[in-house]
Amino acid sequence: FLPHQRGAAVKRKIAIAIPTRDNVAIETTFSLANMVADFTAKFCARGEADLCFVTCAGTLLPQMRNTLVEESIKIGATHILWVDSDMRFPRDALERLLKHNAPVVGANYPQRKSPVKPTAANLKDLWIYEEGQTGLEPVKFLGHGLCLVETAVYEALEKPWYMLAWSQKKECIVGEDVFFLGEVRKRLECPVMLDHDLSREVSHIGFHEYTWKDAFDDFAEVKATQTEAGDDA
Repeated sequence: FLPHQRGAAVKRKIAIAIPTRDNVAIETTFSLANMVADFTAKFCARGEADLCFVTCAGTLLPQMRNTLVEESIKIGATHILWVDSDMRFPRDALERLLKHNAPVVGANYPQRKSPVKPTAANLKDLWIYEEGQTGLEPVKFLGHGLCLVETAVYEALEKPWYMLAWSQKKECIVGEDVFFLGEVRKRLECPVMLDHDLSREVSHIGFHEYTWKDAFDDFAEVKATQTEAGDDA
């Protein structure tokens, strides 16, 4: 299954899809503005590609993603760039993902909870920590925080594309992005690719509730700083 062959024959139209439960982080807005400006100057201004935005607000993420896919197909998009509302990424992120010419390719980034884990797992179902890897790697799944998917992939699958599912092996509910990528790999025998180089330039924006544990964890460093400064307060 090589849907990118269709994309190569037509002008690329990328729908930037942003599902959100409330607001878009200012860091994400800044990243989007830089990326759109960079891509427009390099490609859209020369008539080589088009960009558009599709957004959906709500509380049920699988439903929002399905709605955004339908809207993207309706407007004739060849690709969907998924951008979650809490991501920071470089200005050339879209250009780099498109250059891979892969049906599904995205970035790995940390989860927003402690202990902090990655959002991508390799084909052996092991978490992938970014420790100097380069290039592309086929993976079992990756998060949709920054992920490029050709619309031909969705057209080759039945709806719903995104839904929560139960994992008998792990005895837990798996996310809608994990479900979708599982269907891509199983039904289309299509690889899901991870861009290691881009991953190290992507961050996940969140909030941290500070407790006394944080204070005690940092106590030694703070005490040393106070001693050096002669501050006994």
